[in-house]
Amino acid sequence: MNRCRRTRKPSHQPCVAAGPYNAGNGAVVAHVARAYVTEQQRLGNPNAQAMSKAVAGLEASSGVLPEGTVIAQAVWDDVYARVGETFAAVERQWAPKGGDA
Repeated sequence: MNRCRRTRKPSHQPCVAAGPYNAGNGAVVAHVARAYVTEQQRLGNPNAQAMSKAVAGLEASSGVLPEGTVIAQAVWDDVYARVGETFAAVERQWAPKGGDA
């Protein structure tokens, strides 16, 4: 669902996401996911570039949060944990299986 509020901006500008700003809002998920990916890049995760591309798609489809939007800590923690679990599941799915070590 497109929850963006379009304003009279050039088309290359991302739309501003409408509220409520909870765990069900794609822009909130994208914002928290971007923070997760940034942390994974800092930690040297070899899959961080692929994660970043996935988050870029979410950001493009969900819009951006209005300037100064505060995400409740409980929402942030819940979304961050779910984003981490999702990326970990994908990494496990695509990890090499077995081997002759």
